Amino acid sequence: MDEKKLWQRAYLLIGISFIIRLLIAAFYGLSGDEAHYYQYAMHPSMSYFDHPPLVGYAILPFLKIFGNTPLAVRLPALISSTLCMWLLLKSGKDLYSTVTGFWAILIFCFIPLFSVLGGIMTVPDTILSVFWLLSVMTIWKIRTTGKDNLWYLVGIFTGLALLTKYSAFLIYPGILLFLLINKEMRNSFKKKQLYLGFILSILIFLPVLVWNYNNYWVSFAFQFKHGLGEKSFFKPGIFIHNIVSQMLLISPLVWFMLVISFFKIAVQSFFHKHDPAQLFFSFSLPVFIVFGYASFSNEILPHWPAVGYLMLIVPCAFFLQTIFIGTSRIKKSIAKFSLFTGLLFTMVIPVQVVFHCFPLSPETDPTGDLYGWDIGARVAECLVSRNQNNFLFTHKFYLASQMAFSLPVDVANNRLFCLSKRVDQYDFWQRDRNLKTELSGENGIFFTDEHFKDDPGKMYGFETVDRPITVEIFYKGKKVKTFRFYQCYNFKTSETDPLYFNSLNFKQRSFFKKVIEIDNRAFLTVNKFAFRNKWLANILFAIGYLGSTEVASLIVVVLLYFTRRSELVRYFWIFLSMLIFGAIIVHIIKELFPSARPVSYFKDHVICVTGPVLKSDSFPSGHAQTIFTAAFFLSWIFRKLWPVFFAFAFMVAFSRVFARVHFFRDILCGSIIGLISFWVVLKIYLTIFKKTEAEKFDNK
Repeated sequence: MDEKKLWQRAYLLIGISFIIRLLIAAFYGLSGDEAHYYQYAMHPSMSYFDHPPLVGYAILPFLKIFGNTPLAVRLPALISSTLCMWLLLKSGKDLYSTVTGFWAILIFCFIPLFSVLGGIMTVPDTILSVFWLLSVMTIWKIRTTGKDNLWYLVGIFTGLALLTKYSAFLIYPGILLFLLINKEMRNSFKKKQLYLGFILSILIFLPVLVWNYNNYWVSFAFQFKHGLGEKSFFKPGIFIHNIVSQMLLISPLVWFMLVISFFKIAVQSFFHKHDPAQLFFSFSLPVFIVFGYASFSNEILPHWPAVGYLMLIVPCAFFLQTIFIGTSRIKKSIAKFSLFTGLLFTMVIPVQVVFHCFPLSPETDPTGDLYGWDIGARVAECLVSRNQNNFLFTHKFYLASQMAFSLPVDVANNRLFCLSKRVDQYDFWQRDRNLKTELSGENGIFFTDEHFKDDPGKMYGFETVDRPITVEIFYKGKKVKTFRFYQCYNFKTSETDPLYFNSLNFKQRSFFKKVIEIDNRAFLTVNKFAFRNKWLANILFAIGYLGSTEVASLIVVVLLYFTRRSELVRYFWIFLSMLIFGAIIVHIIKELFPSARPVSYFKDHVICVTGPVLKSDSFPSGHAQTIFTAAFFLSWIFRKLWPVFFAFAFMVAFSRVFARVHFFRDILCGSIIGLISFWVVLKIYLTIFKKTEAEKFDNK
């Protein structure tokens, strides 16, 4: 087949797949996990109890645009899975052929784990798959081009992967294994870029580490126990259950094809020294070792090793391609039948969601979780509103999250609680509230569904509990869910209660509080000095205007006009792109982490502001971002003058503290954003331009 037509068919397949998934995603309710990640977006934080924060931040902008709808929550999954298909197509083409790339996306579509679970539902694994593939492809680019600077890009991708899910740590042994078994890559151990890229990835992951430090490493403790559990060496029943669940979610025959591909690339890696095989083997083996070990005696969810199977799709596509080119009819028939069964398994869940035609009970139907929460929320809101002392609660975090998605935001934030024996993210959201005082003596509405028969009268310290009100949900004439609401009276508890208001048994550490206290003391010291030397404060305030976007841009234009007139337009557009990129980051951070200006922050101190009192958010400093972007940009062009530019940038940034409109932490973060915007835009620019032009600019 003509390669152009093959590419057209590939893009058509990607487009059709996206449209089908879009139609399903837009019209059906959220699963428990999706609703919980929606709660992440509603409570922005550096990290969370069970996962890093990126999945929540991925959802947040779509909530701002489309409102609190299932489609808004699921758009990150739709986009990520589409990107995965394109990356598989590209990697198949780069490592083997375009035909292999086409077969790869075809196999992807026939695996329910990727096309349905990860393709429709926003879970961390879907976003992780994108950054995992980007990391692997960039490492292959280093292998083929020898450009060691690409290790910085690997550091960014791996850092973002770590912000998605803790299992992304397995990419590090994958990198190490590939460097060891691939002869051409061993020289990377001598390159500083490899180690700097690793440091960059850890710096990106640093907010999660700080959050865990503040909370006694609770996420790592939970994930270690959740993933590996209590070990006895081998439990055959549990192991078989884990394997079967993975087979069903991938489709049995396609699973066998992937497993065979894994052993093939293992043989090719060590006996034939085949580079593509070494690449995919290196990044799949650590995943299967860790989760294979865990599956011996503990139940693992079938999607946990998803990135390992993802690494086998391209090799499997290559082997299928060879089968269809020149092998026996029996092998071709087996391959066709395997793909056909994969298609059938992929269709099962969407068909059940849309038509609800399979005779499953509400207790056993996994799709029943998607229906009826809007009705349940209306009933719950009505019951809560009957008495001003009523609050709404349950004992499972995903039930609370699903109810929160359908409730009005004020009710969800103020009157909905999750009170359970198991520590979960709600412990952290409720930690700052004195629930013992707040809820004592009040009446509660306990809700659950058909999966749980728990009696709140036996679980909680209520004086009396009424018989439950049942609400049955029907879809296509079949009962899919039953809600039970219990009216509970006079909530009481004691310290011997195993729930004890769902409180954590430790207090949050104060790492950031200490840093902020030091910064506050430094600011107050500067404030006193500025108050005594008003003439200097006025001068520095005037200098601070040089950090505005307009003035900084004018300075750059003037310098370029007299030194690089022939390339003025090109250079200016690069600089402007850096400013816009940095301004977007500053705006996002200001929206997510609103911070008062010093004059509002210090209510017990007299802060004398030089110039007008600013009402916008303080953190981070836009002036610092602008002036440091300019300093890095001009230092790149005029290498010998870099001390002048950075001295000027530091003076402008410090002037914002001396003028009493910013803290030191504001200008520090702003300067880091300036560095990031400069580096990212420059690398993108050099990548887009032709090699000769890129080398020309890179030599400056």
